[in-house]
Parts: sequence; C-alpha cells; structure tokens
Amino acid sequence: MSGRGRRAALPEQGHRRPTVLDTQGMVVEHRDAAGRTRSYDFGQLPVAPELARSWARVFASRCAPGGGWNSAHSSTTSWTILARVAGFLAERGSPPTSSEGLTPVVWNAYRLSRPHTATGLNELAALAAFLRRDPEIPASAREAIRQRMGRLPAKEEAFSPAEFEQIRHTARRMVRAAHLRITHNLQLLEGWRGGAHPDGWAQCQVGEALEALARTGFCPPGPSSRPGRVSGAYARALGGRDGGGDVEAAFSGPRGGRGGSCAAGGRVRLERLHGLGAARAPDRLRARAGRGGGRLPH
Repeated sequence: MSGRGRRAALPEQGHRRPTVLDTQGMVVEHRDAAGRTRSYDFGQLPVAPELARSWARVFASRCAPGGGWNSAHSSTTSWTILARVAGFLAERGSPPTSSEGLTPVVWNAYRLSRPHTATGLNELAALAAFLRRDPEIPASAREAIRQRMGRLPAKEEAFSPAEFEQIRHTARRMVRAAHLRITHNLQLLEGWRGGAHPDGWAQCQVGEALEALARTGFCPPGPSSRPGRVSGAYARALGGRDGGGDVEAAFSGPRGGRGGSCAAGGRVRLERLHGLGAARAPDRLRARAGRGGGRLPH
C-alpha cells in the first residue's frame, strides 16, 4: 500500500526479477541499490570449474536482493579478494579442484601469505565470512576459518618516567599561569564593577571589555566596526596593537593581531568558566555592551 492507502502498481504480467547467476553457473551480475551493474565471470579465474561454480553460487547469493551486498563496491572488493586467492591456489603444486579440497592446510597457508597489517587482516576476515557460506567446505576447514585472526601490535609507546615527569611539570606550570591570569582579571573586573577604576584609565577600558565579554560573548565594538572587530581604544588597552599581557591575561588565549580581532580573545566563555556575569553591569556600559550581540560558538 502507498502512503495514501492506494495499492502500489504491480509489474506487467510475466515480469520476473533479473537473474543474478547465469545458466552456466559461472557469470554473476550484480545490480546494486543505486542501479549500478557489475558483471563477474568466474570462468576467468585460474581455478577448476567445479570450485569456480561453488564460489559463483555463494557470490550470487550475496549479490541477490537481501543478500547483504547493497553496493557495487562490496561485490568488487570481494571479487578482488577471490581473484587473489585463485592466483595463490594456482601456484600450489596440487591446487584443490572443489570446495572440498579447501583444507585447513590450504587456509593456513594463504593466511600466512598475507601481510600482518590492517589491510591484510581485513581481507582475511572478508574471505572467511565468504567461505563460511559455502556448504561444501569441510568441517575441519570451517573450524580453522573460525579461528581469530589476531591483532596488530600496539604502536603507542609509554612515556618514560623522566618524560612523564616533564609533562607533569609543564602541565602544572600552564595551569598555574592560567589560574593567576583568571584570578587577576576577576579581581580587576570586580574592582571595575565597584568603581575602583574611574573613566579614562586604561584599566577601566580593560574592565569594560571584560564586562562586555562576560555578558554578551563579545568585546565592545566601535560605533562603525565590522562584526567581530574591536574598537581601536579597546584593542590598545587589551594589548592588540601595543603589546602587553592584558589580552593573554583576560582571555587565556592567543593575542589579537592588528585591529584587535574579537575572535583573538573571545574564544573563552568567561561567563561560564569564571562566573564573570554574576553582578549587574553598570549603567555606563549596558548600552555599549549590548551592541556586541550574539554568543560565542561552542
């Protein structure tokens, strides 16, 4: 039934689903969910016809609707693996002529021939999943195929005690420096909110910038500034042009370039991390900070 309750149109009388395996049992045609078609001729593989037909039957069952291979990439990858296995078997002194000849010795020999890499292990896992679907595989070989493929050795190496101690020392130094910066600017902001820094002082401008950032997520813009830019006066007070440590102290991040980009300092949500928005903003800044608008991205 369709979504509106009407019966879906049926195919024309006599319609049959396209066959996947040809009448000779050698050619498999795979039409994936996107309509792409691939044809695989197992008669071209350098193996005995009986073994080729066994593989073709399993391959066709995977390519058929509901078989699990919904894309041409899946069938192409498996075909490449089978072609490699066929070449390996052809080089053996007495290659198997049917699925019954795929003994544990043959499986383990091929397994050892593959590189012990992620690619090699993935290929073996795909081949094992394919062969397990073949009902003619002997029970002893089926048991060998079920065995785990192993794991790759870990590439990471543990830090030496001296290296780990150096990391801890660096981390403590960085955390302490950040703590001192945050504490200094919390005190500066609270002092500015309490009127300790009169208008016109450089520290007053830093306090105004902190207050605006705490409440709006942005530094105070100039009257005609582009979005994300800070007025020259605040940029100089924060060290954006003339140097100084106030930008790093205020924002715990990289210093702004020329023009005092708000993005250089506004990447830290001070109102969340440090509670800078706990007090009410003074009247002299409310309108000015309100023009910043917006919030920082997470």
